[in-house]
Parts: sequence; structure tokens; C-alpha cells
Amino acid sequence: MRRSRNRSHAPWLAAITVGYLAWSLGPLILAIVYSFNAGSSITHREGFSLRWWAGDPAAQESISYDPSTRSALEHSLWLAMLTTAIAVPIGTAFAMGCRGWPSRLSRLGLWTMLMAIAIPPVALGAAMWLLFAFPLRGIPFADFGWFGTKAQLAGLVTVGLPLATLVIWARLLLLDDEQEEMAADLGAPPGGIVWRVLLPQVAPAIG
Repeated sequence: MRRSRNRSHAPWLAAITVGYLAWSLGPLILAIVYSFNAGSSITHREGFSLRWWAGDPAAQESISYDPSTRSALEHSLWLAMLTTAIAVPIGTAFAMGCRGWPSRLSRLGLWTMLMAIAIPPVALGAAMWLLFAFPLRGIPFADFGWFGTKAQLAGLVTVGLPLATLVIWARLLLLDDEQEEMAADLGAPPGGIVWRVLLPQVAPAIG
């Protein structure tokens, strides 16, 4: 009965997943497509071209020859890698911790994460600016080097951490406690259960 119920819900879950991915990745795919546009318009196709990637050195328009554009791309990739390296491990640990907390405490933590995702990034960015501009105004963050790249990284981790947590939490909800109980009965320590039982099963969500 349990297997047939899961199969009946699978098409709906697949449709929701595809719809969410299309909504989230659609603008990114569109931006990539128009980066190979021969013209400068972002709404009208003028043919395929590598103008913006490896164009004429004299024009200084492409990533390959425009120092400011190349620097911005390298900086964005560096921030993306650092954000992933920080948000995913912390989100994994938080999701696993919520799984072992009492129900009310775990629900509070997850609702906080959900609210952070529901708030538009623009509003979240404005709230962070207000926090630093007024309540924390007297703290000399500039003296600590906490402006520029470090501040950008802190903001991106704040935005990315709830998403990483909820994705991994959703995967943990699908796991059966029986394997963990069997491992504990066989003498596995808590750390061994996490590394050998839980992490291999949540690896797709982490990826």
C-alpha cells in the first residue's frame, strides 16, 4: 500500500519540481542564450555570435578583453564557490540537528528558514542595510575589514543557507528511521550513523 501511494503522488511531485526549476532557471537560461546574441539587445535576436565572449580585441567588449567585465565574472564565481562551501555544510548540519530536536523547536527553526526564503531578496537586502546603518551604526566594521567582499559573502550566505537547509530537510523526511535504529543496535556511535547511514542517503540533496 505504501509503495502504490508513493507512485500515485510521483507525477504531481515531478510536475511541481519541473515547474519550480523552469521558474527559477528560466531567466538564467535566457541570459545565457542572449549572451551569444550578435547585437546588444536583450529582447531581439540578431544572430549567433561570440562577440560578448571572445570578440574583437580592439572593441574591448568581450569578457576576454574587457578587464572590468572579466574581473566582475571572476569575482562572482569566487563568491558563488565560497557561498556554497559555507552554506551547504551549515545547512546540512542544521537540517540533521532539526531532525533530532523536539517537534516544537525544530518547527520553529524550519519556519524561520522558510520565512527567509519567502521574503524577496530585495526586501532582505534592504533589511540587512537598515540593520547595519542604524542599530549597528556605531560598530567600526570598516576597521575590521567587514566591507566589500566579506560583506557580500555574509549576505549571500544569509540568502543561501535557508534554501540549502530546506532542501536537505526535505530529503531527510523521506528516510526511514529503521536503518539508523539497526546501526545503533549493532553498536555504531552517533557519528558513525551520521557518516555511514545518513550522509550517503542525503548526498543527492547535498549535491
